[in-house]
Amino acid sequence: MLLGLNRGLTWSMTVNMKIGPVGPARRGLATGLNEAAGYTAVGTTALLTGYLATAYGLRPIPS
Repeated sequence: MLLGLNRGLTWSMTVNMKIGPVGPARRGLATGLNEAAGYTAVGTTALLTGYLATAYGLRPIPS
């Protein structure tokens, strides 16, 4: 629960941080770029982890 709260607050602050310099007229552009960067990073990470799982296979944790 605390991780979700932290995530929500930090994501909201990154949006506010990007809106500040551009002003209210370009608020949509700043928010759109922020969302695009976030989803691009998630997609890239998913692609990379899929490649690593394919290349090295899934192995059990050593006990």
